[in-house]
Amino acid sequence: MHCPNWKIERVVSELRARHFALLATRGQGYDLVVLDYLQRLGRPEGHYAEHEALAANVRGFSDAANELNIAALMTSQVSRTTRELSEAEPPSLDEGLGTGDIERCSNQLVALAINGIRTTVRYAVRKQTFGEAGYSGELPYNSRRMQILG
Repeated sequence: MHCPNWKIERVVSELRARHFALLATRGQGYDLVVLDYLQRLGRPEGHYAEHEALAANVRGFSDAANELNIAALMTSQVSRTTRELSEAEPPSLDEGLGTGDIERCSNQLVALAINGIRTTVRYAVRKQTFGEAGYSGELPYNSRRMQILG
C-alpha cells in the first residue's frame, strides 16, 4: 500500500480489507506487512506532539497486525550529517524514536546504517523480546539488488 499522509485508521482499514479479500480468494491472507517510513503517516486526531503521534500510529498498526495474526515490520528513517553517514554507525533509539511507547509495543528493534558508498550496512539489535539483544555487526549491501515486489 502506498499511503503517505494517511491516518492510521485508514491504513488499518485498508490492511484489513486486503487481508480478508486474500483470505476469501486464495485461502491465505498476508504473512508479513511492511510499513515503511512511519513519519509519513498522518497525525491522529487531537493535538499530539510528533513523538506522541508516531507512538499512536505504531500502536494502531501493531494492534491491527496482532489482531489479524500478521507479522509486521515498521521502519523509520533518521536524518544524519555527512560525517555521521561516513561512519555508518546504526542510530541509537533516542535518534528519531525514543518515545518509550514504540519500544514497549515492539518485539524487536533493529537499527541499520548504510555506509556512504553503499557497500556495507551496519546493524544493531537494540531490543529482542524472544532472543538475545545488544549485539551488532556488518553485512555486505548491494543497492542494485534491492527491488520492490508487488
